[in-house]
Parts: sequence; C-alpha cells; structure tokens
Amino acid sequence: MKKVLKIILGMLGIFGIVILALLAAVNLSRDPTPVASMPSNSKSADDKFIHWIEHRVDDQSLSDGIGLRGADGLQIADLDRDGYQDIVSVHEDSNHIRIAFGTADPDHWISVTLAQGDFIEGVEDPAIGDVNGDGWPDLLVACEGGTIVYFQNPGGQQADIRKPNSWDSVIPSVAKGKGSWIRVFLADLDKDGRLEAVVTNKSIKMYGGFGSMDVPPTPMSWLAIPKNPLDEDEWKENQLGRYKVPVNARPIDLDGDGDLDILGGSRGESRMMIFENEVQKPLQFKEYPVNVTNRSFPKKPTLPKKLSGMVLAFADLNQDARLDIVTFETPWSVVWLEQPESWDQSWKIHHIASAFPDSPTALALVDINGDGRLDLFSGGYSQDPRDHDLVSPGIFHRAGGLFWFEQPEKPTEPWRRHNISRRMRAMFDDFVPLDLNGDDLVDLVGTRGNSGELDGVIWLEQKRSREPHQVFTQAHENDSRQLPAPSGFLRTVSDWLLM
Repeated sequence: MKKVLKIILGMLGIFGIVILALLAAVNLSRDPTPVASMPSNSKSADDKFIHWIEHRVDDQSLSDGIGLRGADGLQIADLDRDGYQDIVSVHEDSNHIRIAFGTADPDHWISVTLAQGDFIEGVEDPAIGDVNGDGWPDLLVACEGGTIVYFQNPGGQQADIRKPNSWDSVIPSVAKGKGSWIRVFLADLDKDGRLEAVVTNKSIKMYGGFGSMDVPPTPMSWLAIPKNPLDEDEWKENQLGRYKVPVNARPIDLDGDGDLDILGGSRGESRMMIFENEVQKPLQFKEYPVNVTNRSFPKKPTLPKKLSGMVLAFADLNQDARLDIVTFETPWSVVWLEQPESWDQSWKIHHIASAFPDSPTALALVDINGDGRLDLFSGGYSQDPRDHDLVSPGIFHRAGGLFWFEQPEKPTEPWRRHNISRRMRAMFDDFVPLDLNGDDLVDLVGTRGNSGELDGVIWLEQKRSREPHQVFTQAHENDSRQLPAPSGFLRTVSDWLLM
C-alpha cells in the first residue's frame, strides 16, 4: 500500500504535495501553544526533565551595531592559548569573519572582526589548524564569492592575537578565478606532520533551491601547502575528480586503517563517493561510489531522493566496528547509511526521522540524555522572508526549529523527535557540542541566520530538573514569533511516505 501511494503521489507531481496538505488540514495541531512554551517531555538517563536556555555570543546588538548577517559555519579552538575556547564564525550575507574570544564566564566574550568586505564575499566555511607549524592555530576559509583565504595566527602575545590587523592573510593563486568555493578542511593526508587543505569548488555562485543542475563539472581537490603558507604562488592543487555542483569533500578515516580518506558529495548528481587514501608518495586516491541500494545515482523524482552529502556526521551506530554515515536523503528526511564490509557493496539505508515540514540543516551526533547512545541534534532552515514574520504562515511553513532525535536501543528503529523551539525565522547551519559552563552536561554552540538583526552566534545550555519545565527559554526578549508544533498527523504521514 505504501509503495502504491508513493507511486501515485509521484505521478501526480506537485498535486501529490497538495494532497498531503489537504490530508493534514483535517487534523491540524489542536494545541496552539508554541513549542518553546510547552513543558519538556524529554528525560535524561537519571530520570530528569531536559530543557534548554539560549545565550547570545555575538550579534548586531552585542557588536555595537555591526550588521552581521547570514551566520553560517563556525569552528572552535583556543586561538590565543589562554585555556578558554574561542569561536570563529563566518557571516556570508554581510561578508564578515568574527572571532569571539572566550573567558572564564561563558556569557562574556571578547569579539572582534578578523576580516570583512568583498575579498571574503559569501564567506561560507572555516577550518582551523596549525598550518605553518609554529604551534598556533591558523585559519582557512572558503568563500562562495570566489576565493579561499588563509589567515596566519601571529602567535606570541594575547594582545596581538586579538588585533585583527596582526593576522597576515593571503589568497592562494590556485583559488583565484575559479568560481564559488563552498567547503574547506585541514588534515594531514600523507602523515608527514604537515596539513593539507581539502576543498570543494561548486563553480556556480550562490546557488540555491532545486533548479537546473545542467552545469559544467568542477573539482574536488586537495591543496599542498608550502612551508611558508603566505607564499601565494606555491600552493598546489591536486584534483580528486570533477562533478556537477560538488558540495562536500570531508577527510575521515572511513575504513579504520589509520589514514584519512575523503568522502565527497555532489548536489548536481545526487550522490556521494569515497576517495580511499592509498598512502603513497605522491598521494594517490582511489574512487568508490557510495551506492545506496541503487538509489544514489541521478534521478528526478517529485519527492527528491537526494543523497548529496551536503551535511555529514559519522559514528559506528550499529557497533560493527565500521563507521556509518548520517546525512539527509531529502530536504526533510534524516537517514544513516550502514557501511558494508566492502566498498564494492551497497550501503544499507536506515530512516532516522522526518522533520517535515521543517528542513534540518546542522547535524551533531552527541549523547544528549546520558544513556550512552549517540543522539542527533539539529536545527531547521526557515523560508523567506528573513526580515519580518508572516502574519499567517501556512501549515507547510518551514520554520527555524531546534530539535533532537533520541536514538533507540536498536538504531534501525525510528528515532524519537524532541521539539525544542520553532521560530518563524531562523537558520541553524552548524552546531558544535561541548560542555561550555563546566556542569558536566552537553551544551551546543551554533550559528543563527535568516533572522535579520537577530543573526549571529548562540550557545544552548542544557538544564535538567526533577519536575517538568518549559522546554526553551530564548535569549532575545523580542524575537521572531514562536510557532506550535506541526500537526501530528502531518508528521506521521510524511514519515511514512518519506522513509
């Protein structure tokens, strides 16, 4: 029956989606209470109720009026080696790179603008590592506007590190004039003690949505970095392959042999691929397709089965000593792919949950409730407009939600969704889990976009109580409107159809 209904909806095209809407309309959520105001129903392993308090790290108001917009990727490291974690965030709409230097108080940050302007247009993704080998963390960023930029930590005195003009920067020649760069990672691929850069060039600038992918293929590459990274002409590009709109190339020891492989993803071809590190000098990689029960190759369904690898997380979920992949299959569905014994075999796909009608972006695997199993924390990507709330959002309005999925005893079973917040305007593109306030509970640092002057960097404090407590306390007194949960019937039908 399920298969038949899927076929019918596929044949109906967009009318199939309308059918879902009409079905959902007969059973809208009867409780208009916003998700954030509901009492928490999620519990920790020690039988306490879990709730969350939002804290601001950096935004327009905290930065004395700097118009930060489009907070996207972030990385965390102790840049000044004072014992406190610092946050590097990139803001692609306003072209800013910000550093929030940590202190003993997780509610007090010293924030500076490392860079701004057209030379980092559309700055999308940061990576941190000791590139020049002096013992201090440096920074590399990918910009959708058309560049990769290296920033060298001045080291030495803390006061110097906190002065943006003391960081030297360079745009490697190999990164110029090649279109949009969307991902960057730093990793020691050849085990020589020095870092290489793994980068993704999607060519077309600021692409969004599900439009035509009829574009020339562009490369996923690794860059050999010279001993003096400020020598822009000595960076060398080594292409892994060329694909239509590649969106990720993530270094990860996927086969557990002690060296870093690379997992790539193409939006234009709706598939992923593995580059096995053959540990040779010069470096050599062998490509394998990530064939997911024959569903990972280009196709054009109405409900798109897109395994593009845009966002990835890794863990051995089924305890078979092989890393599995957590990613999105559709704009709503989160899945995990079970690694086979051999990469010549198909990866088995398992449905985690659907966030429908919301569209999750960030994926962070972390044990939220302390039961020893990794849960999945995520946030949603709200639809336009970004500068004001709609008066009457429809039942399919894509909200900027916060939620987590609780892993069951058997990871192949459905994961339980716990709603935290559903603001009309918010996008949470990245989360890093850590215990920021030292209370032995997992907190999360993340970015918020799609919210106008509310865009910026936040951290979410996990709290526990013996009695039920309001599940979420927002940081801004005046914020985008909090929405109720989507219809339970709508979620059930979407889960059933999208599995």
